[in-house]
Amino acid sequence: HGRKTAAVLAVHTILCASIASALAPTFQILCVLQLAAGVGLGGSMIPFDLLAELSPPSRRGAVLNVSAWFWSAGTLYTIGMAKLFLEAEPHAVARGCEAHTAWREACVILQPWRLFLLATLLPVALAALVLPFVVESPYWLLQHGKHASARRVLDLISAINHFSFWSAVGRSDKFASLGESLLLPEQPKERESSSIGKSPDERSCANGNVGDSATAVAAG
Repeated sequence: HGRKTAAVLAVHTILCASIASALAPTFQILCVLQLAAGVGLGGSMIPFDLLAELSPPSRRGAVLNVSAWFWSAGTLYTIGMAKLFLEAEPHAVARGCEAHTAWREACVILQPWRLFLLATLLPVALAALVLPFVVESPYWLLQHGKHASARRVLDLISAINHFSFWSAVGRSDKFASLGESLLLPEQPKERESSSIGKSPDERSCANGNVGDSATAVAAG
């Protein structure tokens, strides 16, 4: 279903599993839910593939390097939230819940470690809000015969970067075959059929044209 769909599924898996972790009634259930969040974390690498695909070759290394800084920023954010919630004095409401047995179940979410888990979800929640606006990989779309969808993505990137992709196609023999393929109708099974009878070098060349087109548009 595409790289974007996989990324959205991964981020929502982390988000749902982490929210459930904050509500976990036992340590064993907490461990299972954190395991589920870790499974989702494996799919969170997909946006880096999209970022690399859409970045100009001359800047790709720098862009990916800068994006890696956010892992450090996230680590510092987690440490800060831990200090805020796990080392601070218990909240007055939480102390009141502890003092009144009848309130304890209703106030379970106010336990410091639960608040800590919820606070660390903020970056994940922001990612879940932003992901719907991320474009699908034009490389993946073309590989699966979704030519019209690939055209829409490239046109959108072109508009954002004030760059005419089609004029670049017209000026470059390298992109000529790509421009022709983008004008083809939707062919969902083209990926399987187009690879039959082609040498590895031919398939590699076609794939390279697709990737280069996206980066050319991004470069503007």
